[in-house]
Formats: sequence, C-alpha cells, structure tokens
Amino acid sequence: MKQDETKNSILKEARKSFLHFGYAKSSMNNIAFACGKKKSVLYYYFPGKEELFEAVIAEEYARLFKKIQQNIDSKKDAEENLKYYIHTRLQVLKEICHLIRFESGVLIEEHPILEKYRKKSDIAELSLI
Repeated sequence: MKQDETKNSILKEARKSFLHFGYAKSSMNNIAFACGKKKSVLYYYFPGKEELFEAVIAEEYARLFKKIQQNIDSKKDAEENLKYYIHTRLQVLKEICHLIRFESGVLIEEHPILEKYRKKSDIAELSLI
C-alpha cells in the first residue's frame, strides 16, 4: 500500500510540474523536492523523466476515456453524446498539450509518447461512438 501512495504522490507532483513548467523545464530534482522524497526514490519507480512523463500521459488518457465513457453511458440522445465527447476530448487534449508546453513549430504528432497514447485512445474512443 505504501508503494502505491508513493507512486501516486510522484505522479501527482510530476503532473503539476509538467503543467507549470512544461516537459522541457521540469526536472526529476524539482519533482522529488515537491514530493518530499529523494531523487533516488523517483528513479526506483521511473527510470527517467521520459518514463515518468509517459506515466502521467497514460493517466491523462485513462482519465479522458473514463470521463467520456461514464457520461456517454448516462446520456440517451446521440447528438448530445457526440457534443459531450467532442467537448471533453478537446478539454483533456488541451491539458495534455500544457503538460509539454510545446515550443513554437513543434507538432503534437512529433512527440512519440503522445503519438503512442493518441493511437490507443483513438481505438478505445471509436468503440464508444
């Protein structure tokens, strides 16, 4: 149980850091400090910043899918479902873009982690609509 709490704490602080500073300016040192942990603890759970970022992105996409699934299941009207789906997906994708804070001219498709989860998400979302 303690390991889950530690890992969740790391993911929570990493998400905050990526949102505030972006991927490039976030560091394992700053995330460890925010968690109140030593940097070695972060490396126990995640081999590096990229793997930590990937775990945060995986959580974001899981949150998106769960949110869409819960609300689409509870609605009856197809038009309303589609509007909700589009609105929710755009909101979450906007947050994901903030996690990286792309430099100008860099496209979301150019980041391999995002491309991987986008493809998984597309398949899962197609089953909903």
